[in-house]
Amino acid sequence: MRERAQSLGCDLRVKSEPGEGTCIGVDVAAKSVAAKTKEPTHADLKPIRILVVDDHFMVRMGLCASLNVESDMEVVAEVAPVRAQFDAYREHSPAAVIMDFDYPA
Repeated sequence: MRERAQSLGCDLRVKSEPGEGTCIGVDVAAKSVAAKTKEPTHADLKPIRILVVDDHFMVRMGLCASLNVESDMEVVAEVAPVRAQFDAYREHSPAAVIMDFDYPA
């Protein structure tokens, strides 16, 4: 534990007395911990890949336009024929599919 604390720029103190118990203290320097453990930023994340499936052209275009303005989302394909969704899914490997549930089969 002491070596791990030192690698993070921390100080580990252990005081143990028979019959008194053990006291463990850790001094953490906020700057050193933050420098060693970088949180991912918005820019580090890949956008969510989305497939849009709808038989109405205007709905598809509206959804695509709304989603594409978001920096963490990317419409990789939009399709109308229900059979084309399977080809688009295989080709683009989206993380999410937005589809009209009343889609005519």
